[in-house]
Amino acid sequence: MRDGGTLITIVGGYGDAFLALPSIREVARRRGRHQVHLLCPEAHISAFFADLDFNYLPIPPDMESVSAADLAPLSIREVISFNVYYPCPVDQLVGEVFASARWRGFFDRHGRLMVRPSALVNKHKRDQYFEVLGLYPTYTPTDRRLALRPERVDDITAFCLKERPPGGRRFYTLHLDTQDIKMWPVGSWAAVVEYLWNRWRAWPLIIGKPTDSSDALLRKFPFARGMFSYPSITDQVCGVSVGHAFLGIDSMFAHVAESLQIPSVVLFGPFDLTVWGPTSETSLAIQMRAPELLQDLKPVDVIQGVDATLSGALA
Repeated sequence: MRDGGTLITIVGGYGDAFLALPSIREVARRRGRHQVHLLCPEAHISAFFADLDFNYLPIPPDMESVSAADLAPLSIREVISFNVYYPCPVDQLVGEVFASARWRGFFDRHGRLMVRPSALVNKHKRDQYFEVLGLYPTYTPTDRRLALRPERVDDITAFCLKERPPGGRRFYTLHLDTQDIKMWPVGSWAAVVEYLWNRWRAWPLIIGKPTDSSDALLRKFPFARGMFSYPSITDQVCGVSVGHAFLGIDSMFAHVAESLQIPSVVLFGPFDLTVWGPTSETSLAIQMRAPELLQDLKPVDVIQGVDATLSGALA
């Protein structure tokens, strides 16, 4: 390894990591893959970054950072922090170990804002990462997508065909589990699921983690299916990729569906659509004005969005 590498740190949620893909790929193009070290949660490497051929510094599960001893052998001339949340223990450690390295980030190593404040409210999160790099956000549709192995897509396609219920036609992936502030009552989901079955014989393949809500839907509807036997993020993304539509809450899977141009209806909590919302005409975001009001969103309002956005995909 030559001296003077670049160290990228990103330790947010799955959605943050996925939306950073175009900017991280741009760093690889400009710096050279083998000159880049990536410090992030271990689970994010296998889910998003395994194909990048970087020098990986995985943060073990249940740990908030690596150790100074893990970083000390590296020769780093530039740190790029894609962490928008401060204080960040990882960045504090990196800032101490590589005190002389050039620093790019939303915040500097001392917590002072480095990007224009307007960029944090007027730009999509995917484009904010380019603000950190000092670049205009230019990327292709492929830059936004995960690299899926064809054999895994084939395996998941075969699983979906095997799971198709009697009388079922096309299926949509359904994602329910997220932060409490973004959740919608299971009774409301049930009304929409029942409508889709009665109108088009469209059946849900529930992705994410098993929850009380998913258990309730699987008990109520014999045509509903779960993908919980394939818990890896990559396999579940394959499920999204072969589904005819996506329905769910604001999550990484919603961003994945939009990147693949899968017709989608997404329920948003209190988060800014300018920053986190879909940018594709194939996706519809439904949002209430205040977080507590998401619980009051009526199934009929979601059904209207489904009719307008998903009818071509599910009919």
